[in-house]
Amino acid sequence: MNKKIGRNCLSLELFDKKSIEYQSYSTRRGYKPKHVKMDFDKVRSTPRDTFLTTKSKSEQRSVYPLLVDYNPRQQNIGKLIRDHLPILHSCSIMVDLFPSESIFPAFRRPRNLKEILSKRIDSCRATDNPAIETGFFCCSRKCGLCTNFAIESSNFSSVFTGRTYDIKQSFLHL
Repeated sequence: MNKKIGRNCLSLELFDKKSIEYQSYSTRRGYKPKHVKMDFDKVRSTPRDTFLTTKSKSEQRSVYPLLVDYNPRQQNIGKLIRDHLPILHSCSIMVDLFPSESIFPAFRRPRNLKEILSKRIDSCRATDNPAIETGFFCCSRKCGLCTNFAIESSNFSSVFTGRTYDIKQSFLHL
C-alpha cells in the first residue's frame, strides 16, 4: 500500500501526511510499528519515477497459492510455510523456483449442508424452462434421510408464518 501512496502523492508534504495516516492504520491492523515505519521510510527515500514505471513480464515474480479447505480450527498455514521455507531453500534450485513470499495459503469454501445432502438435477431454473419438474425428490435407495425425514414436494410451508414457498430448482438426494 505504501508504494501506491508513493506513486499517487505528487509532493513530499502530501506523502508525509498520508504516510502518518496509513502508518497508524497499519499498526491498528496488527503490523509491527517498527517494520511499518522502516517500509514507509524506504518508500519516502525512493524517487517517485521508479513507482511510475511498469514492470515487464520477466521482472514480475511468480506466486504459488497453496489451496486448502478452510477450517477455523486448523493451524496457521502461513506460519507453517514461513517456518519450513528454509528447508525448501536449502537447495539452490528451489530458491530460484520459490523465492520467499511466493508461496501463500489460499482457502476454498467447504461444501455446506445443502451441497452435501442434495445435488441439483439441472442448472436451469423453472422460470427459464417450464418443462423441468422442480422440487425435492428422494433417492431410489430409500436411505434413512429419505425414509424418516424427507418429503417429496415442489413447495414447503414456513412453520412460523404459515406461508407456502415454491421450490424453483430441482434437487435429488444423493
